Amino acid sequence: MGEEFGVMFDGWTSGALHFVVVYGLFAEDRTLHQVLLALSPAEHGQGADAHIELIDAILDVYEKNSAMILFIVADDCATNQAIATRLGVPLVGCASHRFNLAVCRFLEAYQPLINQVQALCVQLRYPNNAAELARHTKYKPLKANATRWSSTYIMLARYVKICDAIKMVSAVEELLPRPSTHRQIVQLVNNLEALDSVCVKLQSEDRNLGNVRLLFDAVMAKYPTTSHHLDSSARIVHSPVFESAVVKLLSDRTLTAEEEEAVARFALPAPLPSKTPEKVDFATETLR
Repeated sequence: MGEEFGVMFDGWTSGALHFVVVYGLFAEDRTLHQVLLALSPAEHGQGADAHIELIDAILDVYEKNSAMILFIVADDCATNQAIATRLGVPLVGCASHRFNLAVCRFLEAYQPLINQVQALCVQLRYPNNAAELARHTKYKPLKANATRWSSTYIMLARYVKICDAIKMVSAVEELLPRPSTHRQIVQLVNNLEALDSVCVKLQSEDRNLGNVRLLFDAVMAKYPTTSHHLDSSARIVHSPVFESAVVKLLSDRTLTAEEEEAVARFALPAPLPSKTPEKVDFATETLR
């Protein structure tokens, strides 16, 4: 990895254990490399200091240390922001994590509609109602998972797909949305379809911060409430100047003095001037 590199990490909990996966990021011959450094249980807690201690221990295995870290890539949570601050490096926040928070905030205004469809779908899953529905469609109603907005989108889209069949189940007649409410649900599904397309694009391996900024700006223009998380200077962004500098570099725009300072450590040495070719006679050139 050399003497300068980035670190990317994420964590998840299984039962009583919390695990952290750590990758090393570095460029060689202008090609990005991502190397798995460790998958380790977080035995000493999940705070910023515990994470830094774990990262130090992992780097020590490779005869590296945290002073060599140029940047970190992780979720924009408070713990990771504290890690970046204590290491004195920029945090490149996970775009998908940030986008998911923005969509969840966008959906808050539609919660009554979502709750109504959720209640209807719960009733349709009862054996008698499910049997009656199965006579009119091969598709089953779905329930939303409270922790994932994508499951809300899938539930609403399934409701729209089978709404005509649902009308044939007399036991849930009172739970059916009014026509005006149904139209709102259809419009919400269309909006979520657009947002889901952004979510998919953000997960592509060849996305960069410039692409992310273009997508975020387009989403904010169409859905202003998402700016709370997606704006370039949003509170959730740990290193806004650094991110702005990278976006400008990718689009070949001029940086401010502050932005130049933020990316100074990443500057490559200027290429050596090419030598003026020595003039030779025709025969010598021919024999080369």
